[in-house]
Amino acid sequence: MTAAARGASPAAAPSDVGVAVADLLPRLRAEGRAGLRRIGQISAVAVALAAVPVAAIGPAGAGWSAGVLIVSGVGALMVFRRTRRRVEALVMPGLARAIGLSYRQDDRAFLDSLPERLLPRASQRIVDDVVEGAIGGRTIRFAEVTLSAGGTDSRTAFRGIVAAVPNLVALPHFFLAVERETRGPAIRIGVADLTRVRNLTGPSGEVLGVWAPSSNPADTPALAAVLDALKGMVSGIGGHARLYSAMSDGRMTHVALRLDRDLFRIANPFAGEDRLAENIRRAFSELSVPVRVVSALLQAEAAVAAGVSGQGR
Repeated sequence: MTAAARGASPAAAPSDVGVAVADLLPRLRAEGRAGLRRIGQISAVAVALAAVPVAAIGPAGAGWSAGVLIVSGVGALMVFRRTRRRVEALVMPGLARAIGLSYRQDDRAFLDSLPERLLPRASQRIVDDVVEGAIGGRTIRFAEVTLSAGGTDSRTAFRGIVAAVPNLVALPHFFLAVERETRGPAIRIGVADLTRVRNLTGPSGEVLGVWAPSSNPADTPALAAVLDALKGMVSGIGGHARLYSAMSDGRMTHVALRLDRDLFRIANPFAGEDRLAENIRRAFSELSVPVRVVSALLQAEAAVAAGVSGQGR
């Protein structure tokens, strides 16, 4: 069986991207104009309210005026964020459809379905941009996830992307994680019930530990093939992605990648046409990330299948 031969790239031609851009731009401009009108209305009301006390009661009204301006600034920021969300909600479904995938915002069910060990515990758990569809003969799910402590300690425990990919070839059971996340005074990921089988260095230079169930701790050539594929996948995605953790129970593989920026973001929903078109094309290119994850696992499956066939001769 050569799983890689099935392909894992539901790619759209450049002309398809151009069609998507042409279709989306009028709606994005309309959302941007509506947002600007709302901000203009907030500003006009704020200026009128702030000016009344000063004219009526003199300098004593300055505090009121400042308060009105602060509230209006917060309102304008909320409009900006809401407009950006609405623009992204228009962009991503269309781009996902262009390569045969579906898109959802704010799908907490995705987080609830993940293995507990894959990500660190956190009180604030946010999931955005869930992409789902068939790639390489299997239905994959992929999402942006942000985990943080919340409260006065707002440090981010994890920010990145998580993919869930069913295996067509049984892979060895393993768990991989950044070494420093599993030790020290603040252990974020527990591995005490597992058996360490090796260490390796990730593409970014971080030390990664590899564990297996204590009942089956063998460090096999099949496991080496899977780990090589995962390292190659991260190198292919680019320098902004770092492998955080990965695990397989033989039937399903999960991969978590840390990122130093958000994917699929429209930085300024009020930008001009050229900048909006550039943002759409960038978001489309970032949809290649789940395709690369699946491609890596296809390579691993092919290597594992070849090894099993070779042993059977």
